[in-house]
Amino acid sequence: MQPDFAIGFSDIQADIAAGACSTTVFATSGDAGNTGGFSESRENGLRAAYATMAGVPNSWTSARVVHAGRSVTQLTLTARPSVQLVLLRLPDGDIDGSGFESTGQASLRKLYQGSITSLSTLDGPMQSYTAQEIVDTLGSVLR
Repeated sequence: MQPDFAIGFSDIQADIAAGACSTTVFATSGDAGNTGGFSESRENGLRAAYATMAGVPNSWTSARVVHAGRSVTQLTLTARPSVQLVLLRLPDGDIDGSGFESTGQASLRKLYQGSITSLSTLDGPMQSYTAQEIVDTLGSVLR
């Protein structure tokens, strides 16, 4: 049985409702191998969900911030700046980690297992991450 490291949205909702700071990191773009705005639609859905959990208008500021030498997108909920989303925008590796043809079959699983040596972001500026660089970036966000 695989350990469950994920925090559920109900836990996040409870923290946000209590006024706690909430920074959620999304490593993959959720593109599901699709191009043409699919991942942007999913990000819009995330923004709307978090604004609803906070009970405030769906208005966000966006900035590129650097963590461990990598530029990531940081979204901050305007009416509740303690609520932030951090987006690495790496390709979605499919549910089984096999990747999608549109992104060269790349996935976090393949990077972790060593069958690929790096993984590139889907947005600009294009960046490539090794497994250690992802760990370093996530560590920097957490600090």
